[in-house]
Amino acid sequence: RLARIAPEVEGPFFAGETFRLVDGVWGTIFRYFETFEAIGDFGLMPEAAHMAVWRAAVMARASVREAPPEGYPARLMEFLCARHSHLGGLARAGCGTAAKPL
Repeated sequence: RLARIAPEVEGPFFAGETFRLVDGVWGTIFRYFETFEAIGDFGLMPEAAHMAVWRAAVMARASVREAPPEGYPARLMEFLCARHSHLGGLARAGCGTAAKPL
């Protein structure tokens, strides 16, 4: 859980004012969270305000926003919908797709 690292986040980026490699790595994870949050409330992010500030600051960076290929969120959702898993079932129910699980 992210609550374990929450005390370490100094903001607006992980280690303070400067965007670092760790922020870029978390940008990839936050991108997954955006898709997961469209499926359901999994409580992935702690509710602490400084965590929301960190996530927003990371996701606002052009290097993070422009990293994935065009259509990435839809392709990730399509991938999840095709999985024969609990998350896949939730994804299919949430997007109303008739995709058959793999």
